[in-house]
Amino acid sequence: MMRRRDVLTTVAAGSIALCGCMGDGSGQRKIGIDGVRLFNDDGSGHWITLRIIRGEEDVVFEQRFRLPSTDLTRVDQPVSQPGEYTLEVAQDGEITREDLAEYASEKYSCVGATARITEGGSVAPIEVTQYTEC
Repeated sequence: MMRRRDVLTTVAAGSIALCGCMGDGSGQRKIGIDGVRLFNDDGSGHWITLRIIRGEEDVVFEQRFRLPSTDLTRVDQPVSQPGEYTLEVAQDGEITREDLAEYASEKYSCVGATARITEGGSVAPIEVTQYTEC
């Protein structure tokens, strides 16, 4: 027969193990963004717009960049707090989006992203790398 103290210890240990999986109760998957790299692999320069959207429509970062041919630009920590973010890259009416919150997990709390203009001038799918911390 289990003693009361043993039962309470087991219940407490189980509660602590589960608390990390339950989040803040809001259902949001928050992630930090270490940085975004913008590559232009095309032989021509291009204007691109980088947007970071929190939730459905709250644009928290927007900047337009002129990328010369075969050039790289890096935006370090474009947002200061973890959140439920979508990264959007627009170029000549073509828009590519990536839901960064999908990469949040108990193990990974931060991401880095790479957006690329391909040879021929189109926007490639956004590549995401997960990190344990920003």
